Amino acid sequence: MQGEGVSTFSPKQKQYPLVNGMDAARNSSRKEDAKFCDGDSLEPKKVKGKIVYCRFRTWGTDAVVKAIGGIGTIVENDQFLDVAQIFSAPATYVNESTAKPMSQKVNKEAEFAFGAGQVNPTRAVNPGLVYDMDDFAYIQFLCHEGYNGSTLSVLIGSPINCTSLLPGIGHDAINYPSIQLSVKSNKDKTIGVFRRRVTNVGPGPTIYNATIKSPKGVEIIVKPTSLIFSHTLQKRSFKVVVKAKSMASMQIVSGSLIWRSARYIVRSPIVIYSP
Repeated sequence: MQGEGVSTFSPKQKQYPLVNGMDAARNSSRKEDAKFCDGDSLEPKKVKGKIVYCRFRTWGTDAVVKAIGGIGTIVENDQFLDVAQIFSAPATYVNESTAKPMSQKVNKEAEFAFGAGQVNPTRAVNPGLVYDMDDFAYIQFLCHEGYNGSTLSVLIGSPINCTSLLPGIGHDAINYPSIQLSVKSNKDKTIGVFRRRVTNVGPGPTIYNATIKSPKGVEIIVKPTSLIFSHTLQKRSFKVVVKAKSMASMQIVSGSLIWRSARYIVRSPIVIYSP
């Protein structure tokens, strides 16, 4: 078996043994769970120093394998084809103990400088909610942004006519976690209606409740204020209305929408700016 990776280091060995999760089960009664590398279903002695092949059932299989001495994980996953989702990858990471919270006092461009924040690798592979996106959604967004068919056809590899496509919904025509609203300095108030759709990739049933943090001079409303999921992979839609007063040129203010369940916290930055 051959492949490519993004690591810059060289492994100690050129080859490592490969074992199927089912063959590394603690006992015959745990074979079904071991096929998915679930919990304590694997026998550490059978896994240590090996690459383990697992079927996908939930996020975090790489962490399970690593914790009992495995050196890598191959996860077969044919259930989720959404290009916007983050998939689990065995990795090591460090936390900078001397770091300070990102702030507009340090970065005047706010979220345009530091984005939504630094990724927490542990939480990223088990996010709770994901915002659905596919190839067509990106094409709709690019058409909305003013790209023409001839330009997009070079990127896509086939002819496309933006005028014949169903337009994306909402103020920004994209189902993205972050929200930004451009405010005109000569207008009394700017209103943007953003529509979003999320998929529950955590366990169900579960309920997410919304918390809004609005900067001064900005009103942010979300409807509904709760998302109720009865099972995994269930989808729910919501609307975010942002109302902002006129601002001085080059000014940026930041808010956020946080969906919180008993287990997960899903935050979306909301940026209001005047170009």
